[in-house]
Amino acid sequence: MTLPTEFVQIPKAISNYDFTDLASGTAYQLFYMADTASGSYLVDNAIYSSPVDTSDTSTATTGWRKLTDKTFEVTFKKPQDIKGDLITSMPIYMLPGGGDTSQGRFITTIKKDSGGSITDIMSGTSAILNSAAGTEKQGAISQTFTISSLTHFAIDDKLKIRSEGWGNTGGSNTVKIGHAHDPKNRASDPFDTSAITWTIDTISQALVPFRIDI
Repeated sequence: MTLPTEFVQIPKAISNYDFTDLASGTAYQLFYMADTASGSYLVDNAIYSSPVDTSDTSTATTGWRKLTDKTFEVTFKKPQDIKGDLITSMPIYMLPGGGDTSQGRFITTIKKDSGGSITDIMSGTSAILNSAAGTEKQGAISQTFTISSLTHFAIDDKLKIRSEGWGNTGGSNTVKIGHAHDPKNRASDPFDTSAITWTIDTISQALVPFRIDI
């Protein structure tokens, strides 16, 4: 006996996402963080970022200082609702100068931009990275932002992810902080000015939860 073959058509609302959780009605889209000549964006294709990272070195003073500040964005061309766990992953770098141990940390903020009216949805601070004088540190930070209230984005609203890199030294010395963001996972680019030699993946990503109708 031959059993009939049934073909199930995947709804268009589901097929455009990377994966779905049907039980909760949530679809997830993976975005890459990248720099272009026209701005910093959240993109769904692995394009080349130029440069591959953002970095700066502090002046020789003590205390926490913000050294990098980069905001990546995507503009929605149809209404979207976001709710659930939004997860970010970013490669980071730190190099203390002088004779003191230094520290680094990153603050990530999820934002909604509606016609220039910007609302902070959630924000989180990474664990502190410690490094001895002259010792380079590379690593990755992953943060989960549980968006419990449904957040609606109208047409032309923007989802923004802001990454701030902060450095601190115990004495009057410098510290260099960096954040890589190349979807192609390159260690360098001809337009780089940071002089960082990346030895880990340079891909920064955001997994965004969208509510869908099944």
